[in-house]
Parts: sequence; C-alpha cells; structure tokens
Amino acid sequence: MKKRLLAVLVCLGILLPLLPATTFAADTFTITYMTNAGVEMGTVEYTVGDPNNDFPALGELSTMFPEFIAKAAQKGNVAVGADGSRWYTDEELTETAIFPTDAQSGEAYTVYLRFTVGLSVTEVSNGAENESYSEVESTFQPNMSVNWSTTVYRHDTYGAVAATFEKKVGEDWVEVDDSYYTDNYWNTTWTNMIWFSDVSDSGTYRLKYLRYTATDREGNVLYYDNAYDTAGNTYEVNITPVELTIAGVTAIDRDQDGTNKVELEGGTLEGVLFGDDVSFVLGQGTVADTAAGENKQVTTNIQLTGADAGNYTLVQPTDITVNIAKVAAPPVVPDWPTGETSTIDSGWRQDRNDDWYFYAGTRRSKGWLEDQGYHYYLDPETGKMQTGWQYLDEEWYYFYPAWGGMAEGWAKVDGYWYYLDPETGKMQTGWQHLDGEWYYFYPAWGGMAEGWVRVGEDWYYTDPEFGEMQTGWELVNGKWYCLYSWGGMAYNAIVDGYILGADGAWIQ
Repeated sequence: MKKRLLAVLVCLGILLPLLPATTFAADTFTITYMTNAGVEMGTVEYTVGDPNNDFPALGELSTMFPEFIAKAAQKGNVAVGADGSRWYTDEELTETAIFPTDAQSGEAYTVYLRFTVGLSVTEVSNGAENESYSEVESTFQPNMSVNWSTTVYRHDTYGAVAATFEKKVGEDWVEVDDSYYTDNYWNTTWTNMIWFSDVSDSGTYRLKYLRYTATDREGNVLYYDNAYDTAGNTYEVNITPVELTIAGVTAIDRDQDGTNKVELEGGTLEGVLFGDDVSFVLGQGTVADTAAGENKQVTTNIQLTGADAGNYTLVQPTDITVNIAKVAAPPVVPDWPTGETSTIDSGWRQDRNDDWYFYAGTRRSKGWLEDQGYHYYLDPETGKMQTGWQYLDEEWYYFYPAWGGMAEGWAKVDGYWYYLDPETGKMQTGWQHLDGEWYYFYPAWGGMAEGWVRVGEDWYYTDPEFGEMQTGWELVNGKWYCLYSWGGMAYNAIVDGYILGADGAWIQ
C-alpha cells in the first residue's frame, strides 16, 4: 500500500509541470493609465475580486510609472489633481473615473490621470474695444491678452503656457488662425495675446482655453493643464476705418438732356496709410433736378476699391459744381388753327388742346422729323407730336414728355435708367460697353440692371446706383463675393486661398 501511494505521488510530480499554468492562475483584468496628451504611462494587472484593488496612491506613482514620472520631473515639480478630480475615463478629463470593482476576467480599461500646475486665468484684457485702423502698424496695435498664474513650479512655465482665442462667425465659434498671434510692429509671436490688423477683424471674441504643455528635455509632449475664463465672458472688438478725402474731382459741363446725371473726372486720394492698396471709381455725379443752370451743386457717390479698401471710408467732396446749358424747346404759339394747312411760316405750332404740330411751309409734317439737330416723331395720321415710349418698326424709342425730342444715350424714365442708341435712338438691351464700362439692360423691357442679375447660367453684380458691372472682390450685404474679370460670380471654388460656397459667399 505504501509503495502504491508513493508511485502515485511520483506520477503527479512528473505531470504537474506539464499542465498549462492558467489552469491554476487567478483571473485578472488590466488598466492602462494615460495622460490627457494621449501618452501611456503604463499598464497594471489586477486580480479579479481582490478587495485591495484601487487606483495608484500618490506615493505609488513614481514606483508604478518610474520612466514617465522621471521624464515629467526633468523640468520641475510634478503634481496631480486632488481627490475627486484625479482619475477620468476620457482624454478631455470631463468624466470622473471610478475603480471598476466589478471587472471581469480578461477585461481591459483605460483611465486618464490629471496632472496640474495650478494654472488659472486671472484676467482677459480687451485693448481693442474702439481703436482706429491707423494704429495697426504701431506699438499701440489693438490687441487682446490674458493674464494667468500657476501654483506648481516648473522651469518652462512661461514659455509653455499659451492661449487659444475664438471669434464668433454667424452662430459658430471658430478658432482664430495663427496670424493673429504675431504683432505687426515687432513681428513677434506671442503666446498669450492676439493682435488685430483690419477693420474686418471687428467682432465678438472669447478665450477658448489657456493651456500649459508639459514636455521632457527632448521636447516630447507629456500632458496638458487647461484653465478657462470661469466668468464665460465675451469681448467686443471694434476697429474703426480711417477717413479719406479726395481732391481734384471735377464735373464735365454739358447741355440739358432731361437727366440729372453728370460725368466726373480727375481725383487723387489723400490719407491712405502704410502703402495700402486703395483706389476709387468715380461713377457719375447727380444734380438736384434736370433743369439748366450754372454752378449747380453736384452730389457724388465715389466708391473705394482695392484689397485694403475695407479699412477706409471716403468723405465725399462737397465743392463740385457743373454748368448745364439750356436746350431750346419749341416756341408756344397759342390758339393756332387745327387744319392741316397754314398761311404762316414753317415751324412748330400748338393748337387749342395744347398739342404740338410741325408745319413745313403750309403743310403739316407727319412721321419722323429732324429739326435743329433733334429728332421727333409725329403721328402718321394727324401729325400730332408723340411723347413717351413709342414702338416703331419693331423698335422702342423714347421721346421726352416735356418737349418731344427723341432721347439719345442715357435716359431715366419712371425711376429706371435706359440706354438709347446715340445715332438712331433705338432702345438697347443686353450687355452694352459704354465709356469703358459694361452695363446690362433687361431684354424684356430695356431697364438697366442694378445689383445682382442673372444672365444665362451666371450671376453678375452691377453697381446698385450706377449700374457698372463689377469685378474682383465685392462686399454685398455683409458678405464677400469674388467676381471674375469677365464679371461672372465665382462659386464652389477656392480663390486666393478663400473658400467660396454654392451661393458665391466667402465661407469664413
């Protein structure tokens, strides 16, 4: 019996080393410990159901993660969050972690440790509430800055703390690009300041966060410590444009033509700063009425153009006058007989009904008439002088109601501008190239397009007051659009690095 028991024991001694070790190992699970910069500190294996399981205590961090803690200590003291704000389930450190006491065998968890330097925002200073564009190249360039403090000493704190600001665009908050952090005067990049360089920088801003970035001696990122403007304030920036004046603009004298528009010439801008790209378009001036007169006051609407035009406003000149010569109208001869013949000399005659007729010798003229360089149209049946719009031989003509002369060139009728051939008087439609500018006249009725107009499959933008087709960048109703050299609006495209949407507007 003793020999048989000994044999069994010997066999077990041989077989036990050959059995898989897991047959007798305890069940385990793991936790990988990370920082909020995505850096792994180490993975720890825990026994399922062990009542002593817990996150590492403060005094255990250097022994459990010696390599990481040594790197973190290369640039000063290492501190972590207080109890209750130390362990998290997400990299953004928003969800507090609780040790998984009910973990099952083979499960793997990831937990994030919050490191801190005691970073806090003490003040956000807005130095651009109401500043002039004239300061953007000076040492007083408008800016916004954040003041901060820390409670944990690190050698690199000053250079490793950086602010991130956002600007409100529509309903969204968008991080400002890197160019904001460099000033114009010293060309220095700042970690806690943004600088404003254009009127277009005006708007609403806020501090997104202030961040300390911990690195080792080789520059490898280890962890972040973020701080926020706890008041949640927003800050208004207002960069005001610089006023320009223009000298040397004159109006060109002309004869009375039934309109109140006058042509302008000359002009030099005064007050442009920094060698900015700013020019101007004179357009046309206007006078108070269509009457003749000397030294009539001219009102202008000169427009600034160029890449930097948005940083300026133009003071319109008030010292421009024009001479408009009177054009003789037909004489008034009251109470003239209504018959088709007359014994009185040739010329214009008016009957008792205030209708005008023209007599050539003793007979009344009919149809087209040229008199003293002006064209008239007389009813083919009665000879009565016609006024207003007339459709003749499938063409439209306009005759001034006040005196019957045919309009040639520009004519304003019922608030709309039309262009009539200077030689024939025929109303023009479609695209017309006049005095170096392109205009569009609606084919259906001849009126000049003002503002947006669609021609074929393309959109064009014409001056809302003077009608000239625009090219280049245009600010319309608060949105920027790019118009090709041929006038068509760009859309679903990238121009000069700017993204344009399906409606053609710049997506900021």
